[in-house]
Amino acid sequence: MNNLKASCESGQALVSGLIFLILAMLCALFFLFISESFYRAFSNINKERENKLRDLSLISHKLNYISLNNQHIISALSLAQNAFAESAETGLYISFSQPYWQTYQSLQKISAHSNGDFKNSALTQKNKDYINNLYKSFRLKSGRGLFIAKSLVEKNKIIINSLPKNIKKYFVQSSNRDVFCLSLASQGKKYISPGFINLPLIENLYNFYLLREDCQLSHKNGAYAVVNKILPFLSGTESNLVLDYEKLAEHLNQSVSFGLSLVSFAQAQFFLHDLYLQDSQALEANTKFTKVTKYLAKIKFFKSLNLDSEDFFNSSPKNISVRITHPFFICSAKSHWQGDFLEEEDWQNRAACPLSEGNFYKSFFTPNWIALVTQEKGKNEYF
Repeated sequence: MNNLKASCESGQALVSGLIFLILAMLCALFFLFISESFYRAFSNINKERENKLRDLSLISHKLNYISLNNQHIISALSLAQNAFAESAETGLYISFSQPYWQTYQSLQKISAHSNGDFKNSALTQKNKDYINNLYKSFRLKSGRGLFIAKSLVEKNKIIINSLPKNIKKYFVQSSNRDVFCLSLASQGKKYISPGFINLPLIENLYNFYLLREDCQLSHKNGAYAVVNKILPFLSGTESNLVLDYEKLAEHLNQSVSFGLSLVSFAQAQFFLHDLYLQDSQALEANTKFTKVTKYLAKIKFFKSLNLDSEDFFNSSPKNISVRITHPFFICSAKSHWQGDFLEEEDWQNRAACPLSEGNFYKSFFTPNWIALVTQEKGKNEYF
């Protein structure tokens, strides 16, 4: 009896031990599964965030490149325009410095051969050669500016064609008139007294600088204004206009374009809506965080849960919103210095934001485009 009783007790202890061992193993598997799932979840979150930021950062880099090219186009055209204005100003200095007796002799020769018609130049041949060489030199400088501007325009076209369809469809080219007038306006300080060259001793006698009026260059000699009123015959009938860039732009439109690449403000709301990544890359789970789950999936009891499915391994527990933004995307009412499109709710409430037109256009000349995570919303309560 004692032996039988002892064997029963040992059998009970063995069964209890096996049950405890099984429970311990299940608990261990459960904790390993939970731990692995959390590590995999955070790994997938980081991967999705990094993938979206990387993809959109490539696009924002291209937008920054376009913005820089727009800046340089303006600078290159300004170089060409300033070269012409400087050559005209220097030519006036040369003409004014010609001694009176030389001018008088030239006028006598013109009068003798043209019956009083003084339309021909009163400059000596030496000064004519000086001015011709001067214009040839500045013509090369102006040509370099135009060549650089044209090459940058072509670069912008290539970059825009490489953008996603939902973004590149909004880009347009400005007209030659707009870009010429803008580049001229950006150099406004050059077209006031004393101009590009300053010789104070003779500046009081004559105005050598060119004036900018809208999109035109003109030359007005204000120094003789009082004398002209007293002696009207000293004033000529020539127009003050030197060059009209609007007419020049109309002529160039038929052959070559120097237009800037930007988005019309009329399309601003639609453009902002599409500054996000439509198709994100598929995630690949880290194999270090799938071993326990794959092992459980082989057990008959867990097969119905489909633990080893690709969607289970490669999914992220968070919906991550990533968009491209710019500090100049500013609501007229808020005017926050960092920009007003930083959170996803800002993008969703675009209709309530009176976007500043001037700042919107400035964004295409300022390379501060950046990809931001605007929202991370968990798919369940744990994230």
